[in-house]
Amino acid sequence: DSAVMAGGMRTALVQGVSEDQTLPLDFRVSQEGYERFIEVLDEDIEVPNYGEYGKRTFDVRVKTNVPFTVKIPAEKRWVFHETQQIGDILNRGARPRVITLRFTWDNNSRPEERETEVELTPDTEGEGAPLEPQRFSIRQGAAEEIVPGVKGDSLTIIAIYRSMNSDVHPDFTEKMANWPGVTLWEATDDEVEEHPELLGRVRKFQIKFVYTQEDIPFEFQYLTAAEEISVFSCANKQFKSLSTGPYICMLEQLKSLQIFSFGLVELHEDFTKLKNLEALDLSGNNFNEIPAILTPENFPKLKYLDLAGNRRPSALGNLNETPRDPEEWGGLWKTPMTGYNGQNVQNLLKWENLEYLNLSNNYMQGTLPNITKYTAGFPKWQAGDQYRYRWDSKKIDPETGKKGVWEMHDIPAQLVGQPKILPNATRFSVNLNYLNGRLPDWVLYHPMLLRWAPETLIFNQERWNDKNGRISGFTNVPENPDYYYEWYPEQIPDEIE
Repeated sequence: DSAVMAGGMRTALVQGVSEDQTLPLDFRVSQEGYERFIEVLDEDIEVPNYGEYGKRTFDVRVKTNVPFTVKIPAEKRWVFHETQQIGDILNRGARPRVITLRFTWDNNSRPEERETEVELTPDTEGEGAPLEPQRFSIRQGAAEEIVPGVKGDSLTIIAIYRSMNSDVHPDFTEKMANWPGVTLWEATDDEVEEHPELLGRVRKFQIKFVYTQEDIPFEFQYLTAAEEISVFSCANKQFKSLSTGPYICMLEQLKSLQIFSFGLVELHEDFTKLKNLEALDLSGNNFNEIPAILTPENFPKLKYLDLAGNRRPSALGNLNETPRDPEEWGGLWKTPMTGYNGQNVQNLLKWENLEYLNLSNNYMQGTLPNITKYTAGFPKWQAGDQYRYRWDSKKIDPETGKKGVWEMHDIPAQLVGQPKILPNATRFSVNLNYLNGRLPDWVLYHPMLLRWAPETLIFNQERWNDKNGRISGFTNVPENPDYYYEWYPEQIPDEIE
């Protein structure tokens, strides 16, 4: 065997004797020990700037007879070592073995090469003089530089498709104007007359059916002319815990952003830079609670907010019986109905500009907050206030010059002094959650209640138990809207009149 280290020697005596011999035949075998060492057999590793996910790997062979650890500088952590039990491979004592180390690497979207150094540190405590660590370098090629403009937009979209491994991508030999999911700024657009540099650049971009384990990639920051971006459907999203990352947060000109069914559990702290957002769709992700940064102060222009369907598993049944760890539920289940932690439902209800708020098909629990005229932080309906009564698609909006304007109607006298909750919301939905208790008056007497289709989009809850064993469902669902018509006779349908 090979149990002898350097500086040692052992000798074995072997004797052989036949039947007719009286003296044995002797011979001796001597064995010298091995020096302790680590030798890197593969050096000067080079990798390209891009590779498909799952194929971005390389191997490094190391010849050694001592265990060691692999160290990569944290500030250059674009190379990762796949953990191996190296000591288990050194099963022949001091006899050297060749160990194959497997590494993975991230894509490089920047126009500069980068390099990192891997250190192999011997673990030789108590075995004589310490060995020096061995090092080798890894270099990665640069990506083509992206300059904002028409060419830069096309390079950006190609790089995004490569980074996110979309199953459905355009024929990149075609003109960018013919790529599906891409809308360009045209000469007839009003904005182009004032900003001619927009002509031919990407105005709207949608990428769907992606397969990535990483946050929204670096390249998105170059779509500096885009008004709308949609990232749609990441494979196996229920198993992912991703962030938006900082790069898409650089697009401060965005008016509409959809990140649907991607596996998000976090909005990056820089997400608040998107002050011009008017529509935000985060449905189908994995949030355990409503992100605290979603406030009217951070997004003053937002009118459309969709947080529906944030369930990881699509159905859990009774929440007090499921074996699934609550941290794996998603479904905004941690979001309290009231409180002061900045992540409660009550904060969303203060959002006066919202015209659309969708919280359906989650695991939200508890009772809708009973907000009254004594509840702090809410404005009050005043005499002379009006609500959106009817949409007239034929009238011209004097502000925009486009067809379609809301016909307004005076609020009833009974509403004066009551909390002004979502006064402009023509859609509010919380159905298919685990809510229970009494429906508060601000719901039952809201000017938009009938427009919200409450039988389907509010009253209809899951018929299971919540985490505390309480059966879902409201206890005071009205049998008919007669009570409501007493406040709002103008909403009585013609056939009833």
